[in-house]
Parts: sequence; structure tokens; C-alpha cells
Amino acid sequence: MLLSALLSCLLGAWHPLPPTGSSSLVGLHAWEDTLLACGNGGCAATWDQGATWVRRGEAIFSETETNFSGPNGIAISGNSVVRSLDHGRTWTRWQEGIPTDQNPSVIQLQRDFAVLSTIRSNRNDSSRDFPDSCLWYVRSFDQPQWSPAGSAEGYSCREFAIGYEGSLFRTRTNPRGELGTIVERSTNRGVSWDSLRDSATVRRIPGGLFVLDIGYDSTLVSSDSGRTWTKKYPRIMIGSFLDGAFNPQGDLRFIQSETGASRTFTFDSLVKVRSWVRIGETLWAYGEYGLFRSSDSGLTWIRSDANFPLGASRSLLGYRGGIVSLERKGGRQILSISQDDGSSWSEASGWLQNLYRVQACRDGLMGLEAHGTLVFGPEGSRTIAQGSNPVWISCHGNAVRGLKHDSLLDWNGSGWTSTPFRAPVGLLEIAASEEGLFFRRDEFENDRMVLEFLPDGSDSLVSVPLAEEPFLLTPSPFGVWVSTYRGLVRCTNARDCRRMQLPAMDTLGGSFLPVGMVSVQDSFVIVSTLPLSDKYTIDPSRSRLFVSADSGNSWTSLVPPTSYALQAVVTSKGIVANTYGQGFWLMESEQFRSSAVPTRMPSRPTLRARLQGRDLVVDGVSGPGRLRLLDASGRTLLSRQVTPQQGRIHLATPSLGAGIKFLHLQSGPRNQVIPLLPSFR
Repeated sequence: MLLSALLSCLLGAWHPLPPTGSSSLVGLHAWEDTLLACGNGGCAATWDQGATWVRRGEAIFSETETNFSGPNGIAISGNSVVRSLDHGRTWTRWQEGIPTDQNPSVIQLQRDFAVLSTIRSNRNDSSRDFPDSCLWYVRSFDQPQWSPAGSAEGYSCREFAIGYEGSLFRTRTNPRGELGTIVERSTNRGVSWDSLRDSATVRRIPGGLFVLDIGYDSTLVSSDSGRTWTKKYPRIMIGSFLDGAFNPQGDLRFIQSETGASRTFTFDSLVKVRSWVRIGETLWAYGEYGLFRSSDSGLTWIRSDANFPLGASRSLLGYRGGIVSLERKGGRQILSISQDDGSSWSEASGWLQNLYRVQACRDGLMGLEAHGTLVFGPEGSRTIAQGSNPVWISCHGNAVRGLKHDSLLDWNGSGWTSTPFRAPVGLLEIAASEEGLFFRRDEFENDRMVLEFLPDGSDSLVSVPLAEEPFLLTPSPFGVWVSTYRGLVRCTNARDCRRMQLPAMDTLGGSFLPVGMVSVQDSFVIVSTLPLSDKYTIDPSRSRLFVSADSGNSWTSLVPPTSYALQAVVTSKGIVANTYGQGFWLMESEQFRSSAVPTRMPSRPTLRARLQGRDLVVDGVSGPGRLRLLDASGRTLLSRQVTPQQGRIHLATPSLGAGIKFLHLQSGPRNQVIPLLPSFR
């Protein structure tokens, strides 16, 4: 419990770290000289062409459903509607009048009012939710609640628009034809609706363009908010609109929506436009490969999300005193590394394809890529293409094992070699331990996951009894961590498995889903969890990071910086957390630099200790005695008879390595232990 209390006391508030250059945008908004970019992690604003960004809110938004009109902004955050009056800086609930059994789907707004569609779902015999009906609501910004604007059975809740003079357009299921649709229009904010077009759907595209899909891959376009509709075009797909022009399917040229003239864009960087805005002469667009800007109407593009604070990293790994991140830059994957605790990042590899589960192996990193096995060592990164490339790897000590369908592979430093072991059907994952290999296997016939163990020197799998199904394995020097839907289990062999008792289990109630891989570094273990309020519902407001400084024997519960902390690692400054859509955050541990535990005896000097390089300096020692340094397991690393000079002891120490250490001083009546962390200096 000492280590748990130590972490709880010394760790402070979370602070955002600079991003690694990726972004997770879903919508761009602009007015005057302000660009607001909103994504799954909130919003960020820039006033200097993207040179600097400022976080402007922490709401978790659904896809593209963030809309702004002047200072007013509304968004869908989870199952709630939220509103901002300060351009996304803060958000408050704006849910009044929406029944709790309805899920918000799409938001549109215009000047002084907003329209919202919701979905009401039912649960079928297999206990799965399915859409039952669509409901529409309208609300002026000065009204106390939303007002109903009609309902209909069907599946078209995501297709509606606000047009000229506040007229509403919606798509609903055609009551005269099974699965058919009809576009309707209301000029009195939903009090009554008139039929506009049968067998059609309607959409509003950023920039004021209206699209009416009329079937048979045909589209009508309106540039005057639905007053008039121009000639038919081949169907226009989402992502084929940019700066007032559109690209009909099957046609390589863009057409200016107002004039019909041809328009030229260059898409080598963007590939596919997902959202765009214009500020003066600058055109901003979020494409498949990130956020870009153009000053020549889209002929050339400059990447502009290098400092964007809403990152979307896929993994985080402690490595040789640094941090490694496999991030996604739009449609590309980049392996990045930081040697200064996340303050700056550099790319350690070029463009990777389908890379997953990067692991620390031997003296480097290994991962599985589309074309082979990625090896990252002191000389850099390289991909070794092999026909026998496995689908999963695991490392323990100098051994690297690979799983390929029904066979087990060994890594020889330059490729994979087969072993005599033949695996049964359904093996999905392996994790190496000191005594053998753990396998997660899918028992298709019983529709469940099981855990099995292959002892070293054996060719027969042994069943590992677990009370719940495993879904993720993480190897470590002190056993394999098994993530289940109820928590964590640590196993060393088939007979030795211990369930980890996470402290928030008792205080928060419900069960916990470990959403990130267990992070193991030295004697530290960190796992990110989301509470399950019932079998189907996750409550992100009660998410926790569980941190152990003694290999899982005791735990500290930390509230993550955001609702979705995917993973965390220990660095020289504290704990770095990787969040969903909001980049990296640091919980700094300033007191680790000079740890102190005050005594209850006012006449005794406070014992203080710090490291200066490899020199240990201890203050507050009143007389001669014995000093010992111990690791987290209690093993003695150093033992000396010491005599202080003016209350100070100064002595050289060997290389202590990473992890928590303890200083034990016996001097006269004093018999005191204080934590000393050489990694945190």
C-alpha cells in the first residue's frame, strides 16, 4: 500500500503535450479570421493560418454533426445535444424537450434556429437495438426547449436540410412503397409538410450546395438553398464537393455550382475531401491524409496539422527511456519516437501499411506490416518481407515467437523459421512468458474465447481455467496479463493465475472493460478501463487509469485527462496518457525529483534524498548509521555505513536502472524508509 499511497499523493494534474502531427477531424467551420476544427476530441481554433492552435472544448462529437452559425454552435456529444456560445470554448447541455428514449442523429442550423433529427430504437428478440422511427425537432436559440416537427417510421433520419427563408427539407420513408423514400418540404418550421419529390433523398453540403438524389444514379443540384434545381448530373458522392464546385461520379472534372464552368483542383495530398471552409483567399480542407490549406484555389496544398492538438494515435509504448507512438496521419501510418517525454517527436519510419501491435523485442522494436515484418533498431527501421510472415508476434527476453494460422514460428534475426508445433484451429493471439506460451483461441463451436498454455519443451496445449473470457494478452517480465470483460488476470503458467483486484471496482460499481493494452515498464503496470453500467452500456464518465508501481500487488486509481484514455506509459517526468482524439497528456510528478516524507517529530530534521547523476545526496541525517537502497521487491542494491557531514550524506552509487527504489536509513532512533525514484529526475 506504500507504493499506492505514494503515487496517489505525488501525481498531480494532467497537462496536454504537443501532438505528433496527426488529426482526427470531422468538420471545419470558419467566420472572419477564425478557423475552428472540430473532431472526436473537441474543437481547436487558429487565427494565424494554423501556425498555432488553441483547444476550444472537450466534448466528444459524432461524425460531422457539429454546426456553427455566428457565435452559436450545437453538436451531438454521445447521446446528448450540447451548445456553445463562445465559438467552441465551452459546452453546455441543450437537451430540453428531447425524450430520453431518443438518440440524436443529425443537427442543422441557420441564423437564429436549429433543427435536430433523432432516432427512437427498439430492442429485438436477440437484445440488439434497431431503428424504429425518425423524429424531428426545431428550436430557436431563445426558446426554452425543442419543439416536435413531425415523426415517421423508417431509416432516413440522417437526411434533411434547412433551406431558403428557413424552409425545411427532409427525407422520410414513403408510406406508399416499402423501403421507398420521399422528400418533403415545410415552410412553417415543421407544423405541416408537402411532398417535393418521390423516390429521392436530400442533403445539404457545406458551402450552401443542396443535392437531391432522384434515383438511377442521378442528382439535381441547387445553389440557392432549394429555390431552384439545375439539370441532372450523375450521382454526386460524399467527398466530391469543394469550394462551391462538385465532381459528378464518373467525371474527372469539377463543375462550379453557380456558373456551370469547369474547375481544377489537385488532390495528390488530399485524396478525398471530407470537410472544407474558406477564409478570405485561403481554402482549408480536411482530406484522407490530414488537414491542408491552399492559397491558389486548390491548385497546390500545404499540410497544416503539424501543431494540431487533436491527435489520434493508435498506440503508445515505453522504449529505451523514450516513447514510441504508432500514429495515423490521415490515411498513412507513421512510427514516431520521443526522447523527451512527449515534448517533441520525430518520425522513425516512412509510410507504413496496416502496421499493428508494435512491441519491444530484444534491443529494438518489431511489428507486423502489410509487406512483412518491421524491425526497428539502432540503425533505423526496415521491413523484411517473408513469405511466412506471422499474424501475431510475442517477445520474451531474447526469444521472438510468431503465430501463423496453424504453425508456430521462431525469429532468427533475419527471418522466420518453422517449428514442429502444429496449432489447433482458432488460435488468434500468443503471449510469451518465462515458462512457455499462452494462446487465446476462439472455440467456434461453443461461441467463446478460451486461454491455453504451451509449456516449454512440450507440444501439447493445456487449458487455463478462467471465470471469464479473455480478449487481449500482454506479456511482461513477471507474467502474462490477460484482459477480460471483468478486469485483469496475471498468469505465469496454466496453474498459476491471479486475479488483480482493481480498487475502483468496489467504489464505482459495475464491471470494467480494459480498453487499452496493459502497459508494462520495469515494475510499473498501467491499464485503462471503461466501466460497464450493464451488459451493453459503457459509462465513459467513470473511466479510470489503474496504476501499479509494484508489479500489480497494489493499485492506484487515477481519473484520466479525458473520458477515453486508451493507454499510458511511465516516463522520466511522470505518466503520459494517450487519449482518443485529444492527443497526449502528462501527469507530471515534480515531487519525485526530491521526495520527502515529513515526520511527526518536530525536533527531528526532515529526511530528504535526491540523485545528482550517479551521486546520492541525503539531507536531514543527524548521526552515523546504516543506509540501504532497495528495489520495489525489497532486494538490497546498496548497503553502507555512513557518517553525515553537517547533516548531509554524499556518496557515489552504481547504475541503478529504472523503476522505484527505496532509501532505508537507520541512525540512532530514526528507522525510516522513503521512496527514491532515479528514473524521475
